[in-house]
Amino acid sequence: MKKTIEFASAMALAVLCSASLPAGADDDRELEPVPKWQDITGLPGEEKGPGFKKLAKSFSGLGCGPATAGELHCVLAPDERTSVYFLTLKDGAVALGRQLPLLEVPGVPVNDPQSKVEGDFEAVARDGNTYWVFGSHSTRRDEVDEKKCYPEALRRHVFRFDVDATTGLPAAAFDADHIPAFVRHYDGLPKILSEVPDLAKVVDANICADAGGFNIEGATVGGGVVTLGLRAPLGAAGEALAVTFSVARLEGAAGEAPVLHRLKLDGFGIRDLTAVPGGHLVLAGPPTSDDDDDKRPQSTLWYWKSGGDDVTLIGSLAGTKKKTKPEALAVLAVDAAEWRVLVVGDGVRGGNPVEYRFPDPRR
Repeated sequence: MKKTIEFASAMALAVLCSASLPAGADDDRELEPVPKWQDITGLPGEEKGPGFKKLAKSFSGLGCGPATAGELHCVLAPDERTSVYFLTLKDGAVALGRQLPLLEVPGVPVNDPQSKVEGDFEAVARDGNTYWVFGSHSTRRDEVDEKKCYPEALRRHVFRFDVDATTGLPAAAFDADHIPAFVRHYDGLPKILSEVPDLAKVVDANICADAGGFNIEGATVGGGVVTLGLRAPLGAAGEALAVTFSVARLEGAAGEAPVLHRLKLDGFGIRDLTAVPGGHLVLAGPPTSDDDDDKRPQSTLWYWKSGGDDVTLIGSLAGTKKKTKPEALAVLAVDAAEWRVLVVGDGVRGGNPVEYRFPDPRR
């Protein structure tokens, strides 16, 4: 198994090092940013200590509901904490709302700026009036000793909560210091994923994340189906992997085994997913940690058609700030003339939200 993972990692590195842009992402397919959106500010205590300063540039998941009176009500998931935040998007303005704790460790206050406790929330999906938040289910990323790269228990959770269709907030009372009773959580995802032969020996393995260890970074839920996008591992031929299964499986119901999909994203892994008419939009980026900004190729956006593994390159993402790692994707509008999306980055203060516009990729 280790040789397979090493081969997949080598394939990915070979692709990433071969050019500054992924294969097929020529100049005609470079998406130019729309200079419109404010940075995300106002995170509680972001000036008070190193822990919260890190929080101010740790944005990994974003899920939104349909537009209401010109506004999008969303949930933003930082990967460095144990809470999510409600967010409103409107005409270039980003309004950070209330904090909702999801995960708690006894003896550690939710809002402790020095705490190193994190849920590593990487994906947010909205299905009707229900939000789902997925932990990465990953190991540590770059330990020399594989024995230290064990699956982190705090990262292996899935959370669910309902919101009001108009306000985008839970109807019941909640505060920033306690996990409310309406938040449900599930711990059975690894068992479900282990039913996929290609993932069975990876999901629970002591494989460092940057050496091909298991890592969820994108998710959608809709029509009774969960779709997960993996940053890693890649397939043996360098394909990105996605998994679909019945949402009832998370509730413990019996059902068919998950289905594995292999998406040819030019050696990239999946950094986020969002559902659109006829399929998904896929935000793709390096399958390993990409902290070296000088060597990081541009992220790419793809259209994945439902019913198979066919993908179409929409374009590479130009115009992001230095050190930005695009990791969160939200649909702003789907019109006959053009589609509009918002991409939020990890690793830079304020998330560097950038809007991109492009023709309907189904044509």
